[in-house]
Amino acid sequence: LWFLGAHDLWAPDEPFFGEGAREMVVDGQWLVTHVNGVVNSHKPPLFFWLIAVFSLPFGAVTEFTARLPSVLAALGTLGLTLRMGRRWFGRKTAAVATLILATTYMFWDKARWSQIDSLLCFLIWAALSAFQAWRAGDADGRRAGVIFWAAAGLAVLAKGPVGLLLPLGIVVTVLAV
Repeated sequence: LWFLGAHDLWAPDEPFFGEGAREMVVDGQWLVTHVNGVVNSHKPPLFFWLIAVFSLPFGAVTEFTARLPSVLAALGTLGLTLRMGRRWFGRKTAAVATLILATTYMFWDKARWSQIDSLLCFLIWAALSAFQAWRAGDADGRRAGVIFWAAAGLAVLAKGPVGLLLPLGIVVTVLAV
């Protein structure tokens, strides 16, 4: 979060997402995203919605609010990494794995920019965490299933079909093996 809004939104992605969210906040049209008045048909709406929601209390999209969904998603991913690592390998290994992920350049870099990648990573990790909890017997099947499908559905709203295909492919592979 340190210096998150310290510089302008950088091309190509940040201004695109920021403008789409700004138009939502200004005109109140949230169902169909549009950027510079043109309907956006190539990016799903979830990331725009999140930026707009975080911007509402401030009344405007800022550099900080445009990047906040990515940072929060990255923090959620770190929390899930810690949780899953504890479950699989113990507290010490989980802490080391979380520290390694947090200091990995690409993970850290994507967390600080207004891009879909951190959000997609978190949602896929949430789906796989629910699947793993079900397999380990830590969660009842209905609750784990709801979390899995909700996370995968939100991932589709964030990035498109890859949001479903990636976690579902992993689940099918694990079950097949």
